[in-house]
Amino acid sequence: MRVLLVSIGDQILREPNGSVAERLHGYAARAGCISQLVYSPAANRRRATRVGRHMCSYPTRSRDKLGFFPDALALGRRLLSDERYDLIETQDPVAAGLIGVALGRSFGLPVVLGCHNDFYASQAWLRENWRTPLEYALARWTLARADGARVVSRALACSVIRHGLPRNRVAVAPVPVDRGLFARGKADTPTRRGWTTASALRVSEGQGERVPVRHGRRVLFVGRVVRQKDVPTLIRAMALVPNASLDVAGDGPELPLCRALAAELGVSATFHGNVAPDALSALYWRAAVGASPALYEGYGRVLVELALHGTPVVATPVGGVPDVVLDGETGLLVPPADPVLLAGSITRLLDDPAQARQLGQRAWERAVDRFDPDRQSDEIVAFWRNIGALGPRRR
Repeated sequence: MRVLLVSIGDQILREPNGSVAERLHGYAARAGCISQLVYSPAANRRRATRVGRHMCSYPTRSRDKLGFFPDALALGRRLLSDERYDLIETQDPVAAGLIGVALGRSFGLPVVLGCHNDFYASQAWLRENWRTPLEYALARWTLARADGARVVSRALACSVIRHGLPRNRVAVAPVPVDRGLFARGKADTPTRRGWTTASALRVSEGQGERVPVRHGRRVLFVGRVVRQKDVPTLIRAMALVPNASLDVAGDGPELPLCRALAAELGVSATFHGNVAPDALSALYWRAAVGASPALYEGYGRVLVELALHGTPVVATPVGGVPDVVLDGETGLLVPPADPVLLAGSITRLLDDPAQARQLGQRAWERAVDRFDPDRQSDEIVAFWRNIGALGPRRR
């Protein structure tokens, strides 16, 4: 099977040996071949890059973002004319979606929209800035002309189906977690957390002796420091949590505001910036509680990573979060933008290590069982094959 992947981020060109390249090559090896058409500014001077035997990434080398559209259409037409392809998938339903739909119409190929965010139901997203209503309108336009959608949560699947896409053309298939991080979490978490149950001991058998991490009263946030993630609400909550400290792993435009707010409220906070996957595992294991105060969320892959490291979480029940965090079973859910309730749930877990330990262990067991990246990659490629077999839908 040959798949044309239309993307707007050229990380694979910047890091050809990174985790994104590894993940996409995994898809390509299962499918047979992937060609990635990707936006890349001409100033970066990127060249076509082969990733393993089954994938090649082709940059548009556009003068600016507006130039991406004609450049991508021209490059896509060349690729589709040179080789026979079976399917087009787009990274999003907006910019990449427009290009994918246009190419699909021209060459009679089925088009799958990749939806990693809730472009169809989140009011918080719609109100975020002046661009989002336009993106919403474009996403609805492309969805009406697409042949399938790969979404990251059940909530988003329901939104897409309500907007008219047949159920048999929608798959809940989240982006898999980093394989190395999954392997470390699966193998090392029981001994790192000091668990002694039979299931934990079976998994950790043969891994060698390790001293369990001392967790203290550390709360961890991992993600982009942007309005969507609502880190200021977490900082305000931490001001109400006694004798606790906050670690923030991530970068973004709201980072200066968050630093200033933490200093103003006297919150003990360490801002780590962007952290590599190896170092992230250490932060996950060190944390007593993970926090995700997002206003909206497509999936919440960080929540899976926290679970793989046995870290209980307090999160908001937005988007795909309830797919990962079961309230009272693998974590606690609180309403968005409420620092008092967020502080209360964080304090509850810090003050009750037995409950935190139980939630963390259940989260780990569920994550190991449900979020294996190889199985998730298999599901994504199986969906592509299904849509390829169905072909373009009749309208």
